Amino acid sequence: MFRSSYSSRCRPPVPKCIVHGAAGTLVQHLKELKLHTDLKREDTIFYYTTCGLWRLAQDEKVSVFGTSAKYLASIEKAEVKPGRDFDLSRLKALLSTGSPLSVESFEYVYRDIKADTGVWE
Repeated sequence: MFRSSYSSRCRPPVPKCIVHGAAGTLVQHLKELKLHTDLKREDTIFYYTTCGLWRLAQDEKVSVFGTSAKYLASIEKAEVKPGRDFDLSRLKALLSTGSPLSVESFEYVYRDIKADTGVWE
């Protein structure tokens, strides 16, 4: 059994294909979810990459929030301050997909979202 993924970090014309075998897929998930975010049974994972749903993160007590680098840059530019406006006390990890996070986005996360969260890309 194999799983194929396509990296959004590469540029056109062709995305880079990443192939994991059955064990590779399990090891990759173990690495990303257990080692990087200390995922436990009581955790709730949430990924959203377009409109802001920090209220959902608050209401559902999301502990692992996934989004895109572009989304973080956009809400920073719009001066959105989720850490001020929502209770994100359960948030322990923020995962980013797509393009690499800029230094400014890392600073934004720690300043305006949650200072004591882990950020993984």
